[in-house]
Amino acid sequence: MPILRPGILVLTKIMRCVTLIGSTRPKSVVKRHTDVSDIIYLLHRMAEHDEKVDFVGYASRTPDRLYSAVKELMKDWDESGRVEWVQLLDSVLEADDREKIRVA
Repeated sequence: MPILRPGILVLTKIMRCVTLIGSTRPKSVVKRHTDVSDIIYLLHRMAEHDEKVDFVGYASRTPDRLYSAVKELMKDWDESGRVEWVQLLDSVLEADDREKIRVA
């Protein structure tokens, strides 16, 4: 089993996390909380090591879904007053990816 680099692992966490936004089911709330904690940890680590989110390295037949998921998570965080998390995520995006997220 391959070990995922943080720039790819964070996308796997984001993809699951956005499916749980708005869920009130107790198990889903716990999963989302755990995913968000993992995402924040990975984002801090990536920022400290000058790494970027690796959209290209994530094997997906529909890369637009990745951009939409990141956009949805950023929107949720922004609406929840987690501006510092939005800024942290934004800081580990490549400029081209940032533009695609704004358009997605």
